[in-house]
Amino acid sequence: MRLKRLIVEDFLPAPEHAALLAFALANEARFHPAEVHARGEGRYAPGMRNSLRFTGDLGAVGSAFISAITSSQQQMFAGTGTAPFPVKRCEIELSAHGDGGFFGLHQDSLTGAERASRSADRVITAVYWFHVQPKAFSGGQFALYPLTPGGEPDLIEPRDNRLIAFNAMAPHAVQPVSCPAGTFAASRFSINCWLHRGRDQ
Repeated sequence: MRLKRLIVEDFLPAPEHAALLAFALANEARFHPAEVHARGEGRYAPGMRNSLRFTGDLGAVGSAFISAITSSQQQMFAGTGTAPFPVKRCEIELSAHGDGGFFGLHQDSLTGAERASRSADRVITAVYWFHVQPKAFSGGQFALYPLTPGGEPDLIEPRDNRLIAFNAMAPHAVQPVSCPAGTFAASRFSINCWLHRGRDQ
């Protein structure tokens, strides 16, 4: 059975979309190899994740994106089948998948020592995709699996200005990306977002 999820086309207004893309392209030097987290520690694991992650303050583009997410919370609750809750934190991460980039099967909900160090849980994941026009990469489909083991994945195309939201416990992966030009500007860009619910709620 396919996981309940929400897909929104043209999520950001054109000026905010353009500002976000311009920000990413202007800050190539602030993208570094992304880590994976286990037992409360981050480590570089190219066999599991091959992508770049922006390090630093997203400033005005980050604030604008969080505002758009906040305005869409009720739609996300309904679209993912999640009972509404007060959002304690909206966590965002800017990433880029270049030639050969991928992210193996994983879940976004935190466990063990990493969960114990936080006062809230990731409940909803949202992923927003954007890229230059014309599109300069192929592949990179988002594979979203059911919560119950053994089901086939739902393969979602990472279209420009498209957002998907789903249960943070759902296993998912990024399939390999091909960028023949090999340039940073040709990358498959995304903002990964998590809505947190406080444990006292």
